[in-house]
Amino acid sequence: MPPMTLWEAIRTQALTTPDAPAVLAHGYPTVTYAAFWQTMQQTVAALRAAGIGSDDLVATALPQGPSAVIVPMAVQAAAGICPIDPAAPAPDLEADLRASGATALLAPAGGPPSLKAAADCVGIPLIELHEAAAAGEVTFRYAATATLPPAPPAWATAISPGVVGRTSGTTGIPEWVR
Repeated sequence: MPPMTLWEAIRTQALTTPDAPAVLAHGYPTVTYAAFWQTMQQTVAALRAAGIGSDDLVATALPQGPSAVIVPMAVQAAAGICPIDPAAPAPDLEADLRASGATALLAPAGGPPSLKAAADCVGIPLIELHEAAAAGEVTFRYAATATLPPAPPAWATAISPGVVGRTSGTTGIPEWVR
């Protein structure tokens, strides 16, 4: 089997065994490979429509559950990802968005108001995640808090940013590492 990206592997699995379970989480419906692949395609399309390109960085503030597994992998098919703590105080959220260089924030619809406020303060778009847990689906809607030009339809490549994380700051002030 030739080497392939994670999203190519998920696509292959979705084509060969679409109804096989891809994500199992206690208390949530099973997400199949077909649903996982559909979510990846929706994510890339939603991010491109929001003006997010493969060289951009998307901050994610996600709750526990299937979306915490599916969405980061789907975002990485389109751009770099920077997980942030949705429960952090507003000044910390704003500082994290600025320091990380995030181009957009992806967060659950109806999430803490501090997330939208931080995105607005930094001047980046908020992309709201609407999760239909009963059907094991994740769909996206773009809420315009800032405008970006449309991005080309390409998927991320080996030279696109990957995951950007924050150090714990044990040697002083926490830093963002690419």
